[in-house]
Amino acid sequence: DASATDISLIAGRVVRISGTAHTSQGTPAAGQTVSLGQSLRSPTGFMSMWSMDSTKVGPDGTFSLRNVAPGEYNLNLRVPANGDVPAESAALTLSVAGTDIEGVVLTTSTGGSMAGRLVFDGNVTAPQAATQFRVVARPVNRDGPATGAYGSTTASPSAAAIRARQIDHSAPLTSTSTTGMD
Repeated sequence: DASATDISLIAGRVVRISGTAHTSQGTPAAGQTVSLGQSLRSPTGFMSMWSMDSTKVGPDGTFSLRNVAPGEYNLNLRVPANGDVPAESAALTLSVAGTDIEGVVLTTSTGGSMAGRLVFDGNVTAPQAATQFRVVARPVNRDGPATGAYGSTTASPSAAAIRARQIDHSAPLTSTSTTGMD
């Protein structure tokens, strides 16, 4: 319980975000969902993400989101796999500052894959089964800390930090490296 709590509100104009969404083959992402969300990261690394609004892409590839308050947002589009065609996604960070944002272009990509092996200090055998480790790539916001996470081998192209985590911490993991770099 908190008593005598003051909450200040700041006036701001809500805006419209509009644009087009296409797959990597150039076809409209008709019927797919464009979502608008925000994410927050604490100084300790905890991250919280949530969706604010969403809209369907029209037959011609156009989309529009209305009544968006000022702030920084993540605009996301995901096209699910269809038969032999892999899933694709697109993501864009937008800063909304009181004026409509028009002409946004979202073009999906299948992303990429990565492979490697876990090597332990002194080249010793893994203290646990490989299934007790999880390798995660986190997209990196070029202006700050990591902004999200994905847990599969495909991801949208972006700068990423690769991390290995242990599920069972009986033998602590002390560092990770990619191409010889921590």
